[in-house]
Amino acid sequence: MKNIWQSFFKSPTSESAPELREAPKPNKPLSDADYEYLFEQLLEGIAYGWQPGRIQRFFETLGERGDKDAWLGWLERYQLKAMTAPTANENLAQYLLKLDEQCQALPPTSTARQVGDRAREIAMELLSRGTLNEIWEYTGPDGVENFGAAVELPEDNPPLAPAPMEELPPPEPLPEPIPSQVSPTDWSWEELLTTLQQNPAFAVQVAQELGLETTNLQSLATALAAQIDSQANPPPLEEPETAFNRGVERYEIEDFAGALSDWEKAIELRPSYYQAWNNRGLALKQLGRPEESLICYRQALELEPTYYKAWYNQGIVLEELERFEAAVASYDRALELKPDYDKAWSSRGDALQGAGQWEMAIASYEKALEIEPDLSGVWYQRGLTLKKVGNAKEAIASYDRALELRADTPEIWTARGHAAIELQVYEEAIASFDKALQFKPEAWEAWLGRSHAARLSAAPDLLLTSLSAISDSSPSLNQRGEAGELASLEAGLECLYPNTHPEGWGQLHAAIGRLYSRQAQTNPQEAEELRQKAVGRYHEALTTLTEEAFPELHLEVLQDLIQVQWALEDTARANKSLQRGASLLLRLLDNPQQSEGQQKCRAAELARFNQLGVDLAVQSGELATALELAQQSQVAASSIEGEPSPEAPSWRELRERLAPQTVAVYWHLSPVALTTFILDRDRAEPLVLGQPGNEVKQIVLTPALRARIREARENPTRIGQILLDLLEIEESDPERAPQTSGHSLELLQRLQQFQTWRLDWQRCLLQAEAEPSVFSKLLERLAEILNVPAILAATAKETASAASVLTLIPGSELDLLPLPALFASARSTAIPHCYPSTRTAFRPSTQQRPTSLSGLFVGQSEVEAEIFQQVSRNWAGARYLDPAQTSKSAAIAAISEGYQILHVAEPAGTGLTKINKYGIEWAYGESLGLEQLSTLPLSSYYLMVLPSNLAKTAALLERLLDRGVQYILYRLWPGDRIASDLLIGEFYRRLSAGAEPPEALYQSQRWLQTATAESLMVAYRDRISEASDTRSAEHLETQVRTLEENAAKMKGDSYPYANPYYWAGFIAIG
Repeated sequence: MKNIWQSFFKSPTSESAPELREAPKPNKPLSDADYEYLFEQLLEGIAYGWQPGRIQRFFETLGERGDKDAWLGWLERYQLKAMTAPTANENLAQYLLKLDEQCQALPPTSTARQVGDRAREIAMELLSRGTLNEIWEYTGPDGVENFGAAVELPEDNPPLAPAPMEELPPPEPLPEPIPSQVSPTDWSWEELLTTLQQNPAFAVQVAQELGLETTNLQSLATALAAQIDSQANPPPLEEPETAFNRGVERYEIEDFAGALSDWEKAIELRPSYYQAWNNRGLALKQLGRPEESLICYRQALELEPTYYKAWYNQGIVLEELERFEAAVASYDRALELKPDYDKAWSSRGDALQGAGQWEMAIASYEKALEIEPDLSGVWYQRGLTLKKVGNAKEAIASYDRALELRADTPEIWTARGHAAIELQVYEEAIASFDKALQFKPEAWEAWLGRSHAARLSAAPDLLLTSLSAISDSSPSLNQRGEAGELASLEAGLECLYPNTHPEGWGQLHAAIGRLYSRQAQTNPQEAEELRQKAVGRYHEALTTLTEEAFPELHLEVLQDLIQVQWALEDTARANKSLQRGASLLLRLLDNPQQSEGQQKCRAAELARFNQLGVDLAVQSGELATALELAQQSQVAASSIEGEPSPEAPSWRELRERLAPQTVAVYWHLSPVALTTFILDRDRAEPLVLGQPGNEVKQIVLTPALRARIREARENPTRIGQILLDLLEIEESDPERAPQTSGHSLELLQRLQQFQTWRLDWQRCLLQAEAEPSVFSKLLERLAEILNVPAILAATAKETASAASVLTLIPGSELDLLPLPALFASARSTAIPHCYPSTRTAFRPSTQQRPTSLSGLFVGQSEVEAEIFQQVSRNWAGARYLDPAQTSKSAAIAAISEGYQILHVAEPAGTGLTKINKYGIEWAYGESLGLEQLSTLPLSSYYLMVLPSNLAKTAALLERLLDRGVQYILYRLWPGDRIASDLLIGEFYRRLSAGAEPPEALYQSQRWLQTATAESLMVAYRDRISEASDTRSAEHLETQVRTLEENAAKMKGDSYPYANPYYWAGFIAIG
């Protein structure tokens, strides 16, 4: 019956649009009444789910008679009419907003887009008249709520979790569809009768459909009217919109499970309901099911790829899962559809922060602020990111802008305080922290920051303290130094309770424990008492920072506790704490739900626990165990991500692989100690410098000894005496203590001295020019810190004869330091060999020196190229690559051809300043770093000579050894050009004479160290005579003239390059 009626009245059959009455005549201009009628039909289409393409066609159908200017002119009159109505029309406002939302995906210059923009303006004015609180285009919170988790703490405190990310709430409930302006139910019985009378064929068809045999038109009209009435008022059925809107209501009261059920019902009723799929994703995210929520967003986007909100919400979940690159890509898609979407720009900045791309994150925040300048949360995040890139001054300006908008936000004041600490304006920092505490006295992060600033400040600023309500309420808070630090922490605890603020309670107690630990290091007389106080505070912190609630913080406090227990030489309790922490870490690492970032952090944490295990093993006298733990820790730290960690050799394996007349020195750094192991195959266990060993006497099973053993078997009471006789121990001898008194403090002091030295060394390397005397003094300090004389004495004492080879294994913290120079300066006769780890130092190798050599030279240094050309005359071949004229792909192909020597020249003009970008620069701005170099086939290489800008750590060089490279000659700093060229030339000459690279380098360094100015000029003239071309000879002549100009200062017989600055900048690895 419905079909008959629709065909007669020519109603549309598609459900996507309501019924339309006859449109205006094609050539007749549109009146205001026509525009209003068409606009109402457009809104009715929106209610039925019209998409952007359908809206565009609506306007295109009108052609020239419905042009943009005419529409916008009529909308101005329509706006006036709507605003002068007696009451605000909330339903109309909802439609207008929905129209604008759909039109955002259309071109900005299109009629539909501009009509949508004007519709939004009208809607906002309508809503401002009424009491409606929420609208369709939800603007979301300002972004500053829940700032607590984003506050930055001082470096000695653990970082907190990031602030919760903003996401779109579900859409506002959709209004009921607008009824058609004309429908069959508007017809009276008389009109129906007239229609049947005028259309006999239609009357017959109606009678057949109704199953009536009568031909009485009055009866047919009556039956038809009844049928139409029943169809116009069907029994109520649940519509998808009803379930959808009910889900919105439940979501708003945080009944997420109920909302999920309603949105699933809406999808069941209308599987193509993409808004319901989007909202289902929101509910699943809130229920802790992020992977399922991603499936929902993908389904919504399959149904409607231009639905920018789904792209945005998908990005939020991806960011939460730490898939930062994918999150950025999702935000980018949302921004393609809606470029002025400030929330997407802001969230994009958050994701870029997570990926460590700070500068790009700042740019995204600034884009969001261009669109909406009054977003205090975005100003805040911009400030945090600026501080991370070292721009604390600009960060404060960003925080100040945020505070103009939200002056009562303690988290922003706290962040401002931390930035002020970076700028060393400590009193201003304290004033910022006090302002945060004025608004929120229980803000433990502010108390923690305030304590840090108070310790660093020399004296209070009387003006600022007089303006602080916090300082005014407690005079003790005006103290500075360590007393002020303690006063701030204790005052913070007075504002907290362990049951309501467990994290703050634990963090402040842990901070007091660290304060006592620091004081113990500088107050030997009160050290034990202070450390006992620290232990008590750490235990109190652990009562609230439990394994279950705060596993990462629990582990950090455990580490602090272990360090103090180690310093107290309370080895038993320290070992229990260590086992407790390691057990927790292993459980956390086994958790399949952890993110990739969490897994990396926890693996690093486990490495730190292993380092502390080394110290405890040494303290207990388990020296072989300590060495094995140290190696395991180093292997784990230097292993390549995605590849299984190689096995570290045991002490027994190391001892078997140590060659005769070879002694190895291995350094290990932990958070509390710098430990030196000395490895000698003639010893039953490693020697730890400064630590008494366990070996009493080498036992040889002579016939007499065997007889004593048989006697012990026959008479058990004699076993004890026989054992003392064998070991030559008197019964009155005291038992050996695991560690001599005060040894822990000595190790800790050496560590602190080394850390200070390392900072001075790095500053020296970063100078454009440095005095050679500075280098020599720094190396003298390092030799003293490492106690090189004691190392040499131990190696000489413990070997039958003087060692000829000294294997140096610096570990991760001492790598790429001129350690061989320390022993050369001490006049050691042993040739130093450097290795990144014990694994590579003692790896069995069948590699032999090649019988013939071929070389590849890379660089623009003409002098180095000339040196290379001279020594390669007798080689099988040599090739030269100019990086500026060679593409990266061509370079990779050349390196892979199977040469035996690769020489990469030092880049010109670097001075002492390290190049930030580690890699060889090729044409077209391409770079080849060690990571990619180590993936090439390198097993043919006997030697690689590499520049100082190629490796950040020795672990990268170790990868080359793993790929088959036998030796690496590495520059630690560019150094003096003339001295470097002299050393390289002498190195190649000795290498050509048959010396292995470590021996050739050692001899060359000794030669340059002891060469007089006169002998150096003789060497240069010899090289000039050997020069292959006039240009090379001219370069060498220039260097000779430089030497001659300085001859007066050198006095002929002096040693111009005796300073380590000139010769110690090379190490041979392998």
